[in-house]
This record gives sequence, structure tokens and C-alpha cells, in this order.
Amino acid sequence: MSCQNDAVRSVLVGALLLGGACSWGLLGCSSSCNACIEGMTATLDLTCGPSNLSEVRLTGVCSSSSDVSASHYVFGNPPSHVWVASDQPGACHVELLFQTGFVFVTDIQFVASTEGSCSGCNPYPRPVPSEISVDNPPSTCVTVGDASVQGDATLSDVEAGSLE
Repeated sequence: MSCQNDAVRSVLVGALLLGGACSWGLLGCSSSCNACIEGMTATLDLTCGPSNLSEVRLTGVCSSSSDVSASHYVFGNPPSHVWVASDQPGACHVELLFQTGFVFVTDIQFVASTEGSCSGCNPYPRPVPSEISVDNPPSTCVTVGDASVQGDATLSDVEAGSLE
């Protein structure tokens, strides 16, 4: 009886040690490898949220949608991040147009990568740089509920890009 218990204990201890070795990056295995990475988004961080961002114009590999309304690309709570994605490697040109006339322009390169992905997975498009600070001026910031700033703006107005 005790031999069986010792054998079971040895198997359990071995499995725990091997699992620990994998999670610590030893033995060349990874416990975080549940699936292949399909792609990543570039994040453009606005100075404030909500803002009067009205259009997001994309050209190149990231221009899969003809929708330029800011509501299609702005995320967060408050909404202060613009996410741009691509399903293939290549150059992406981004223009952010604000109702005040401020325009922010940047280029993002999506490169084929297997970084962080399981072995045997296909390369995925990874943005370089992956995070960009927009530094939009205070005049582009909207205070929701402050009638002196943007009339009777609501958060849904800002997200929909319908402020004037």
C-alpha cells in the first residue's frame, strides 16, 4: 500500500515540478501557450477623454474599413485610446482629425512576428511602435455636461463623433 502511495506521490510531485519549470521558462516550455496570437493593435493615447476627435483616417495595411468615424476606433473609460489593427505586415498611415482643426499624423509599421506565440504558430502582424502618445492640446478635450465647452454634449455624442 505505501509503495503505491509513494509512487502516486512521486508522479504528483514530478508533475508539479515540471509544471513549475514550465511556468518559470525552464525546459523550453510555456504554460501561457494556449493559442496562437492572431494580431495586435497599436494604441494611440489621447491626452484626454472624451475628446472632440471626429475622424480617424487610415491608409495602408490597416485601412480595412471605410468607416472614418472616431466611434469605430476610440476605446476606454473615459474614451481616450485609439486602437489601430492590421491583418497583415506592412506600413500604416494614421491621421486623427479633431473638430478644433488639430490634426495628428503618424506612421506605424506592422511586422511579422512570432514573439510570445506558441511554437508552430504562423507569424502575426505586430505594430511598431505599439504605443504612441498623441499629445493633443487641451482645446480638443471635452468636459461632458459642461455646456460652456461643447453645448449640451453627452458621452454618446462624443463617442459618435457628432459634436460640432
